[in-house]
Amino acid sequence: MAPTDYDRAFRRLAALTDYETMATVPYHERTYGLSRARALLDDLGRPAERLPVLQVVGSKGKGTTTAAAAAILQAAGLRVGSYFSPHLAHPSERILLAGRPLRGRVFARAVDRVLPRALRRSEGERPTFFELMTAVALLLFEEEGADAVVLEAGMGGRLDATTAARRSGVLLTSVSLDHTAQLGRTTALIAAEKAATATCAVPFYSAVTASTPAGRVVARICRKARAPLSVAGRDWRVSRARTGLDGSGPWTRFDLALRGRGSLQSLELPMLGVHQAQNAALAAAALLDLARGGLLVVDEGAVRHGLGSLRVPARLEVLGRRPLLVLDGAHNGASMRAAVAAVRAVTDPRGRLLVVFAANRDKDLRGMLRAFRGRARVYATEVANPRRARAADLVRLARAEGLTATPASSPRTALESALAAARPEDAVLVAGSMYLAGAVRVTWSSDSD
Repeated sequence: MAPTDYDRAFRRLAALTDYETMATVPYHERTYGLSRARALLDDLGRPAERLPVLQVVGSKGKGTTTAAAAAILQAAGLRVGSYFSPHLAHPSERILLAGRPLRGRVFARAVDRVLPRALRRSEGERPTFFELMTAVALLLFEEEGADAVVLEAGMGGRLDATTAARRSGVLLTSVSLDHTAQLGRTTALIAAEKAATATCAVPFYSAVTASTPAGRVVARICRKARAPLSVAGRDWRVSRARTGLDGSGPWTRFDLALRGRGSLQSLELPMLGVHQAQNAALAAAALLDLARGGLLVVDEGAVRHGLGSLRVPARLEVLGRRPLLVLDGAHNGASMRAAVAAVRAVTDPRGRLLVVFAANRDKDLRGMLRAFRGRARVYATEVANPRRARAADLVRLARAEGLTATPASSPRTALESALAAARPEDAVLVAGSMYLAGAVRVTWSSDSD
């Protein structure tokens, strides 16, 4: 297939330093140039500065929370710009306006304006791909008429390019062990990197409960920054969360209580997994609070309609039934345990779990594999990426955890083997890497056409 305008422009950005694809990622102020990102936005006239901008940070759940916030705002009648990373099948998934990718020519024109400025200013320090992509997104959101913006941060937060934007609110989804070589080897250290996005007078909404070590770090940093802090379990609470799968598809329902403001009963989103209720609740609680302060116009109806229309690819996405085939981007121990629990909650208890698994070698491989203990069989494979773990190494680690494991030469082969071995009551889970999720999703879509 011939490259499109979008592809050609994207390649110009990706030719610069791209930490998403590097085998090792240095993490300090010079490589992650937050000052460089701020200066670039200054050169561009601080795009989107006059718009409500929400930043979503966290170890896991960022994509779902970003999509949930955008869906609620769109249900409230706003034209919303949303920014995601990484993409699954095509880079146009990263920058959406009103839920849709922008035209290739529009994206290419923005790259033409941003890239020369960035290269002139860099003074020997080349801007990174993510810095440029973030600047392009903000410029497009302003020029294409967005009313509000939701930005998913990349790694960390303290040095993330999205932190260079003027933000109206920050949402913290979770803190768990991920990117430990860069962010720290304890949840407290990782929480400090993410909570460093707190800014004076900018509301900070944390789904990390205050009683945990990470929650205490978040509270301390917000106090020091003089950022108003709202916390799950104190300022809002999720109850009666349950998940299921019926003839109309997957669903999760929950009640949301807001301190001093009543409750929203039986909220529903068409997604699998009770943990998704926490992500959706964070988005809803933050937006309702910001609306109360006059920044936005969001009511209960917008929350219900927005969550009810939510679609997030590769987040416990059901691709098939009998056997159940579920695609998820889980890539650390905590998110893998949540994915396995969600799948087992809706399958026959007598059924087996067959897992198509690939991961980057810098991830918690043993932690993810431990989530499969029980009646599980692992089909280990790999996706072309400098950071990938080899299938043979994954098999060795899986067997050391007491799992039955088989190597596969490609994601397609692994999926075909798992489906061929599955009985109608079994479940096939594809997880371990967003790159694996993207590869399988493309394969599945092309085979279904």
